[in-house]
Amino acid sequence: MFEDLDVADPHFESWIRARRLASATPYRNSDHSLSKPILLLARRRVAFIADCSGSDPARQVAGRFFALTSKAIEAQVDSVSFCEAGTAAEYETFDGAAQVIAMRIVVRDGAPRGSLSVTISEETSGCVIWTESAQLAMDADELAPPSKFYSIVSRAADAVVDALTRGGGSADGYEMALKLFNSARLLTMTLEKENLALADRQCAAAFEIAPRGGPLSWRALIRQISHFQHMTCDFLPCQEPTRALAAHALEAFPEDSMAQCVGAHTEYLFGGSTRQALRLAERSIQANPLNALAWAALANLQTAMSDYRTGYDSARRAIYLSAGTRAAHFLEFYGCIAAAGLGDYQLAMRHARAAALLSPNFAPPRRYLVALKASTNDGLGFRSALQELRQIEPSFEMTQLLDRSYPVNTMRRISLIDNVEGRLRRGMAALLEHH
Repeated sequence: MFEDLDVADPHFESWIRARRLASATPYRNSDHSLSKPILLLARRRVAFIADCSGSDPARQVAGRFFALTSKAIEAQVDSVSFCEAGTAAEYETFDGAAQVIAMRIVVRDGAPRGSLSVTISEETSGCVIWTESAQLAMDADELAPPSKFYSIVSRAADAVVDALTRGGGSADGYEMALKLFNSARLLTMTLEKENLALADRQCAAAFEIAPRGGPLSWRALIRQISHFQHMTCDFLPCQEPTRALAAHALEAFPEDSMAQCVGAHTEYLFGGSTRQALRLAERSIQANPLNALAWAALANLQTAMSDYRTGYDSARRAIYLSAGTRAAHFLEFYGCIAAAGLGDYQLAMRHARAAALLSPNFAPPRRYLVALKASTNDGLGFRSALQELRQIEPSFEMTQLLDRSYPVNTMRRISLIDNVEGRLRRGMAALLEHH
């Protein structure tokens, strides 16, 4: 309610807090340190229905699809249960279930390619919410192309979460909190100062209504993004430190995938233990294998630890999971970092260009483009990349890439920074004059 208002009036703040809490079902225990606050919520059900025509590879694909989506849904939605059913009649009624969402998956094991089709519907109304299909080459070990599989499974989980939180009937407090959090995540990825500030307020309101690790840790991520994009957090409504928010989220919600994920990013970016950050990223993925931000954190850490090939594979997984979402540009950037670690500068530039195309005002990939163009002796390309970055960051100078306070943490850990130093020693003017 009124999450976009920022009124510095204690009476208004008291009133709006009371109004928000009035719509929430009371907690059995109001201790914010609980990893899973217990709300008296109506039960929500997700029913999985598979049509695999008796094929073992097809059944394996369906089982993998259901396992991934159920973990992702459970990581975001409380009071949800899952069942597998052969027909609609087997799950037509659930005692106490306020809402039943059905995920029907049809898998055909064809030669040379199979097919995958997913339909998500709301059983109470019969309304089809989301549908998608893809062709896949199936074998025992992997699905090709993996980009299609991971993209469709991620978007299916998002569709179920959206349906569970906007269903009919009266909204409970948890549902209101999750709506605020989902809005904050969308606003964050616009990168605009006003939207980042509003996202921070929405996360604070969501946490006040229903304390969970997601909104609390996301406030730390908002500060990280603000630092990397705008190099300041002064425009945010509350100046709580990034590390304090991330640490609080981890302490209070140690099993939350988003808290672990943001904790991994924070530990790495602020000079903590790389090994501890790696453990947090791995735990985040175990809790929710569809968490693209966790795969990005893992990719960054693997690259920083010189495990370049594995780092790039993790970055590609993050890109697949975010394909078609508002966060796609953010994850493409991690592909750029990982490819630069590999030493494949052409591939790194393709990822940087993809990120810039998806979000023209996104500064981090443009910083890498400047370094990559300088390293490849492309004077015209360097000049163009420099001009594009200076449209976002007018005061940029190449020497900033060597400044430890400048936000290019991983660049300073890979050979790309040596190329930048070499170019600066030889003189940037010579590169520009030559072309």
